[in-house]
Amino acid sequence: MAYNRQLQQLQDTYATAYRMAIAIVDHTGRMTTEPSGSDGLLARVLSSTDGFDLRAELKRHTSYLQGIQAVTIYDYNTIYGLKFLVAPLRVREGYSCFVWAGAWMDEQSRKAAADAFDIRKRGDSETLRHLRELPDIGELHRMDLMTKLGQMAEIAAVLLRNDTENRGAPAPALRRLREVVDWSATPGFADREADAAGLLLRILELDVAGFARKVENERFQVAFAAGDDRSEALLGAAFHTGEGCLGHVALIRRRMVWSSSSEDPRFSFFSQRGLDLRTVVGYPLTAGGEMIGILFGGTFSFREPPAESVELIELMMSLWGSGRQAAALQEKHQQHRLLLRTLNEIAYSIGFMHDANQVLSVLVDAAHSLVGGSFACILLLPEPDRRTEARLVSREMGPEQIHQYAREAAERYRPRKDAPQTNARQPIGRLAEWGESIVELPLVHGRQIVGVLALGIAEERLKEAERLLVMALAMIGEMRLFELRNADGLARRSHLELLGQAVAKWNPAAYREAAKTAKLAADFAHKLGFEPASIERIGQAGLVSAYESSYLWETVPWNADVIRVLQESEEILKRLVPVQADERAPPDYSREAQVLALARWQSRREQSPHALPAYSSPAPALIEETLVEAFEGYMRE
Repeated sequence: MAYNRQLQQLQDTYATAYRMAIAIVDHTGRMTTEPSGSDGLLARVLSSTDGFDLRAELKRHTSYLQGIQAVTIYDYNTIYGLKFLVAPLRVREGYSCFVWAGAWMDEQSRKAAADAFDIRKRGDSETLRHLRELPDIGELHRMDLMTKLGQMAEIAAVLLRNDTENRGAPAPALRRLREVVDWSATPGFADREADAAGLLLRILELDVAGFARKVENERFQVAFAAGDDRSEALLGAAFHTGEGCLGHVALIRRRMVWSSSSEDPRFSFFSQRGLDLRTVVGYPLTAGGEMIGILFGGTFSFREPPAESVELIELMMSLWGSGRQAAALQEKHQQHRLLLRTLNEIAYSIGFMHDANQVLSVLVDAAHSLVGGSFACILLLPEPDRRTEARLVSREMGPEQIHQYAREAAERYRPRKDAPQTNARQPIGRLAEWGESIVELPLVHGRQIVGVLALGIAEERLKEAERLLVMALAMIGEMRLFELRNADGLARRSHLELLGQAVAKWNPAAYREAAKTAKLAADFAHKLGFEPASIERIGQAGLVSAYESSYLWETVPWNADVIRVLQESEEILKRLVPVQADERAPPDYSREAQVLALARWQSRREQSPHALPAYSSPAPALIEETLVEAFEGYMRE
């Protein structure tokens, strides 16, 4: 039927714009469109699930949805507890459809899905790996998606309703709607401002239409005008947010329709250029919360545009904004891919370099070419208690600048035995001695600053992608430089440190919990008189306790001594149950693992004091009774 193509185009547009998988089924569970987003994570989850039938699954759930009146969140008995958005389409009496979109997981459903897999028998399956990659969405983003899905449902309902009620020639309103949908389905539509102005001109039957693009700060400039020949006078004309009728649209970010005389001061933007407009419309174009421009038009007579056409343009603007946002996300994704490829190539190339000066030169060149700025340099500080000097490699720095910066930065970052420890790798804005704004990124080994990467660029000009790039370059450089400086173990510790830093960046709460556990375990081990090497292993295992030991075996197997402590502590926690004293068996695990298990158990109990049994009275199996008693006493101190 004719509407199938329109529905499919509409559905594909929204799936692409909001990176969702979407499908539409009728009230019997029959699919009326082909699923969109078939290349996404959800599709990979479902395709890797043996025996899963999407059509049968949607049909099974349809009977539960008959009573919903608005967009809702649905996860009742769904596969793996996946969460979906479902929007109803009321077409006519006795016939309705439902839009499914998703999928997402929260931490609770993600854990439940992981527990459903028998890891010991099946290993880390492909399905479980894809499930772990499914995103969670915050409250604000979820509400925004529900609004957008509701808009899509309104358009889809119109298409379905007109098809079922009128099998003859489509009504004018339907023709206009299909014109908008066809436009939004064409590749690259979001960048074609002239097409949008032409649609506005035709749908609202205006005499003049145009688009004013935001060019700087709060200033807008007309980039395109169509319609009456006099509209060319608008090209290049500018206004600011809050100035005149179009500036008011930019200020309130809502559509406006005015009918007034040409003497109205709000219309002076047009009358000053020879356009005696009596009706003016303005629509804001936003993408991702950012103002892009104003689509506007008008008539030379008092002619109020039809209300349904005004609403249709509102939907068109929503599609246009979604397309702009999707295009921006795609461009950002491409940029990130290029940056990752570049970083991989840099990491690969310096891995074969055995000269520290050569490594420094590559890093400085990369930072300067990828981020820009007036100069770039890396300063390595002298090693404590060793007869070494500060070393500086730079690009585009004059001799006087090199001398000034090396002297000042070496003194400021000079290693001291009593210097505070840090693991911060965040760019810092400073003012150089010669008056130029610069950005510095400390190079860290262990928890001590040993060098600094500096760029001749103001901190406020450093974009987020460039900030992450600089941080990644610094980490790559740290690893190779310290491998060269001390080959017996420093690189291995750097890998564990990087894993800890990754958790700190993407899941701060988990990192804080791991760091707290590591400190408790290390301090308790120190009190018990453990050897320094044992204390260090316990602390390192605690810092990466947010990871499963199976993942660490795959990624950093050379840290076997640390991973083994973590793995044994995991096994202890899984088997930790209260037993009677006469039932106890000698522990099969190292004392390091037992200490870490006690610290992790204590941390869990502090988070959920009523969800876990106490580890004492009676004491748990698998941990030495003397250790349990000592730990209880330590916690009471």
